[in-house]
Amino acid sequence: METLSLIRLIYGIFFILLGIVFWRLKPVNILAGYDEKKVLDKEGLSKWISGNLFLTGLLIILNVSLEIAGSNPVEKSFLLDFLIIFAMAVLTALGTGRYEKK
Repeated sequence: METLSLIRLIYGIFFILLGIVFWRLKPVNILAGYDEKKVLDKEGLSKWISGNLFLTGLLIILNVSLEIAGSNPVEKSFLLDFLIIFAMAVLTALGTGRYEKK
């Protein structure tokens, strides 16, 4: 296994572990822009963020697994990792509005 693939597996696992931390411990107060007075459902916000972090990690690990198996979806698959992270970050940010007062 190449070094780059190993590094990508590590940060995929990191996203999964971070998702588990948000799911179990619900540390939403560490989020940028979090205002306790504006959040209606702290539990729901925590689940939304943890699910998206977990999905991000799974997609990255799937991408690495496809590369290791020799079925590269794209030429530079680490760029696909950054696209996954960016898209999931935008999706997560857009979805947090459901849990805040208008």
